[in-house]
Amino acid sequence: MKEWQDKIDEVFEELKDFQKKTVEFAYERLMQNNRYLVADEVGLGKTKIAKGVIAKALQENINRKKSKPYKVFYICSNQALANQNLDDLNIFQDERFINPDLNRLIYLAKFKETSRKFSLSSLTPSTSFKITEGSGHQDERRLIYTVLTKTEEFSDKNLQRGLKWLLIGSVSNWDEWQARVDCYQNQYSNDIIQNLPEKYIKRLRKTTIQKGFDECINEVSADESKPTNLLELLQLYASKLSVKRSLDVVKKAYYYRNKLLVHLRKILIEISLENLDADLFILDEFQRFKDLLNMGEDQNTEAARLAKKVFSIKGSKCLMLSATPFKPYTTQFEELDNENHYDELLKLLKFLFNEDESKIAEFEVERKIYNSFLKNMDTSVFKTLETKEKLEDIYKSVLCRTEKLLVSNDKNSILCSKDEPDLVTLKIDLNNFIHTDRTFQKLIKNKINVKYSIDYSKSVPFPLSFMDGYQSKKQLTDFKAENLVKFNSLIRNQNNAWIRLNQIQDYKLKDYPNSKFRKLLKVGVDDNDMWKLLWLPPSIPYYPGMGVYQGKENLSKVLIFSKWVMVPKMIAGLVSYEVERRTIGNPNYFRDIHAKYSIKGKRISNRDTDELEDVGRRKPLPILRLQRKMGKASSMRTFTLLYPSKTLCDLFDITNNIDSNKHYKTKREKYVELLKTELQRLKNYEQSNLPVDKNWYWAAPILLDKISNSTYYKGWIYKLTTHPITKKENKRNGGKDNLAAITHLEEIQKLYLTAENLNQLGLMPNDLAKVLVDIALGSPANCLYKCFRRYHNEEESSFEILNKALELAYDFMLFFDKPESIAAVQINEQEKDNRFKENKDKTDIQWNLVLRYCIDGNLQSVLDEYCHLLSSKNRTITDLAEAIASGLNLRTSTVKIEGIENDHSSDLNYKLLRCHYAVSFGNQNLETEEGKSRASDVISNFNSPFRPFVLASTSLGQEGLDFHFYCRKIMHWNLPYSPVEFEQREGRINRYKGLVIRQNLAAKYKMELQLTRDIWDELFKIAEKRESTDTGKPQIVPFWYTESLDNIRIERIVPLFPLSKDVIHYKEIISLLTLYRLTFGQPRQEELIKSFKDLAGDEEKLRDIYERFLLNLSPIKI
Repeated sequence: MKEWQDKIDEVFEELKDFQKKTVEFAYERLMQNNRYLVADEVGLGKTKIAKGVIAKALQENINRKKSKPYKVFYICSNQALANQNLDDLNIFQDERFINPDLNRLIYLAKFKETSRKFSLSSLTPSTSFKITEGSGHQDERRLIYTVLTKTEEFSDKNLQRGLKWLLIGSVSNWDEWQARVDCYQNQYSNDIIQNLPEKYIKRLRKTTIQKGFDECINEVSADESKPTNLLELLQLYASKLSVKRSLDVVKKAYYYRNKLLVHLRKILIEISLENLDADLFILDEFQRFKDLLNMGEDQNTEAARLAKKVFSIKGSKCLMLSATPFKPYTTQFEELDNENHYDELLKLLKFLFNEDESKIAEFEVERKIYNSFLKNMDTSVFKTLETKEKLEDIYKSVLCRTEKLLVSNDKNSILCSKDEPDLVTLKIDLNNFIHTDRTFQKLIKNKINVKYSIDYSKSVPFPLSFMDGYQSKKQLTDFKAENLVKFNSLIRNQNNAWIRLNQIQDYKLKDYPNSKFRKLLKVGVDDNDMWKLLWLPPSIPYYPGMGVYQGKENLSKVLIFSKWVMVPKMIAGLVSYEVERRTIGNPNYFRDIHAKYSIKGKRISNRDTDELEDVGRRKPLPILRLQRKMGKASSMRTFTLLYPSKTLCDLFDITNNIDSNKHYKTKREKYVELLKTELQRLKNYEQSNLPVDKNWYWAAPILLDKISNSTYYKGWIYKLTTHPITKKENKRNGGKDNLAAITHLEEIQKLYLTAENLNQLGLMPNDLAKVLVDIALGSPANCLYKCFRRYHNEEESSFEILNKALELAYDFMLFFDKPESIAAVQINEQEKDNRFKENKDKTDIQWNLVLRYCIDGNLQSVLDEYCHLLSSKNRTITDLAEAIASGLNLRTSTVKIEGIENDHSSDLNYKLLRCHYAVSFGNQNLETEEGKSRASDVISNFNSPFRPFVLASTSLGQEGLDFHFYCRKIMHWNLPYSPVEFEQREGRINRYKGLVIRQNLAAKYKMELQLTRDIWDELFKIAEKRESTDTGKPQIVPFWYTESLDNIRIERIVPLFPLSKDVIHYKEIISLLTLYRLTFGQPRQEELIKSFKDLAGDEEKLRDIYERFLLNLSPIKI
């Protein structure tokens, strides 16, 4: 139990003071009322508080010596959110305590009792509470088969075979389906809950056949007696299909069979629910599924009935997390449309009070009294504050809310708005709109009732090219199929409505007919020439940036929200294309490669040289990959980037000499003199009768380690040829060359193990010491080695640190070998001194250019900052390395666009645009494994210092997800409807240790840093003392909030057209952002705000009203 106690103590140590107070406050009331809501402002760590509540409950179990396991169910809106937060809630950081198989209620049928003291499972409403009309997930159907075949009613082999056909769903391969079912049955048959199959059969027999099954019944019983219940229908169906075995037969009445499957799934869920045993339900972002709590209009939905059973389990507690548990503000128009802040709040309170009418009545009395004070602003009456405190106490008995504004001296300090209506409409914009509009007008003239909005053209250049999935685009496609001649004429006359594919192919498209898009290019591409960068500069550089990083500081990625689904994919495709056009497609940089956008090629093996050659691939071609020539390693100098040298890292760690004002060359000169002394120890390996040998660049670090750290390296070197990079390199070569990496690693072994007998190294190059210092300070392998050495725990061996440094350095090599990375590296060098263009041996020099880019961009500082952010969730070197790799390795996705071939064509074709500099979020299906994986990758990539630098999302990204690590710029492509949505969106980047916090603290306190293991940990300790301990403010400061410097704030970018209705709407939203809080819990909020403004008259009085009357529902007092 000591290990458990240690983990519980760790949880409480990680909590900040206000979070600890909230945990204690919420836990005490949760135990009393069974239901409690933590409604803290977005970004304040509600998941951490839930983790603290779990730890508190486990502590109680230990104190009371309870042997029963403590079971937690985490319920959230989608699997992306579940993936993000399950590990956070797992206080033991051990995946054995998470039940990955129990993510749907139906799987309770095979839920095994665990002997562990704690278990954590996740559910989503869409997969557990809402029974879709389809055939369901394959595993659900396999489970149904496994349950049924354990009964006497389905013991017959022919009946079982027919049952497989019935449950095949949309699977097209019978043999594959049959194998999957048999495998599932063998694995889980013994895990089925005892007596559950018999209960299932009993329920099926008692369930009468409802209307709508006529076609289904006729298909199986045309000449026989009609079945009267679901069991008889199911047996008849299985019997029929056991004879007529054909996919054609199975698909014939697919819809009606699906109706049967829906009932089979629903009944099994209801029976399985009897086995649900939970101590705590955590409902995260639960405003997304209010109907589950009987808060919606229709309380008799299938989802609501299932939820009612779940939340009525005896002894279970329900902790809800939501920054916006109800609509915090509604206008008079919204109230006419049955959206009402007060009504929603009342429903929530009834749920939290367990329908206790006396509590609701008490609340209503105090609310009405307070409402009268608000209307009259009679602040002289003492009873106002008395009533305010009573109302706060009633609220806080079932909910609490802490906001960052509690600690703010200036309510707008951390945010600045760039919202001037400065969008300029050009002639090409008007032409694009006119041609798009005429296209749809043509459909209307042909009596097609098409809906088209001018907002399409205001939001997207060439909207018709990006509107796949829209009803109006489908109508246009149908018109083409029915009236090809008219359609071709329409395209010829209105061709400005479409993108030209030939311009994309030749990198000629550079004029975009949309002012919002042009503004985005200024903000996210042109700003500080960000298109030349592969990662953001660090918040604390160890020396001034050089090359393309010179003068770059306090940069930020850009997060964009739009209400239109086509906007994110347009941004992802066109912004990435534009960056390619400026780099790969720019003849000023690449005159010799004749780049085209979408050439597809392949790699073939040259039989004479063993080398893999690229034929027709996208250029520039990879340069750094490990190659063999005539069976020998020919890319050894690449290991200047891959080999982690302990000797060099011990000699030169730039964090021991932090001075962001001292130039790198000045520091290097000092190090070079030190290294020249070390190199004297290698003179025995130098053959004076041979010419200058550049192999010293990769060999010297290995020989230095052999002399200085023989014990540390020897065992690792022996096993080097089995390192994971051998498999990665083989995979990279399409499985056709598994010797490339091995051959190179054998060279390292040979040098290390038999160096005394070698006589092949010539004279040392004159610049060897200088290059080795660069390798020590800038190579990915050494930068990573130093990071891992800082964060490893005592149980991890030196082998693990070396292995992960080499493996991840290989991932960096792949990163630098992408066409867009090669372009960035070469541009960096060409803009300095044109050395690359003068050197014919590109393979030989590329490693040095990459090394220079890493040094110019402060890679060590970048990785130190990134590892600090990741280390709280990744406790081992393996976890940390995987997290960095996830952030680094963006899987380039594509978006499909439709366009005309050229100016003279009426033919429409599709083309795929690559997405790498910008990506989209919200178009992934989060309920599929592929969709979850892609969404998780996008979040990891954007939360890294590396590209993508732009992320565009629909409303799906507004709630619960984190995008704050490297972003403090947010662009509202389309205005949200309410001030609350503004706060939700901006809350994605205004979070714990976000970029805006780190950049401000670095600017304030970096000169006070001493030499420590983790400079970022030290920086936050300095800031905490200055801004929290010394001032008495809670630890919201400085981790979530700091008074910002003028040039480092969250930037709210709102692209507005002059004189547009959006200008008026935006001003209304901004005026409500603060005042709407005063109307919390009151009906007719719009009237109240108007009365505030009328009575106050000026900003100073409004501020006074805000301070006096704002309800404080936080457990902490300032």
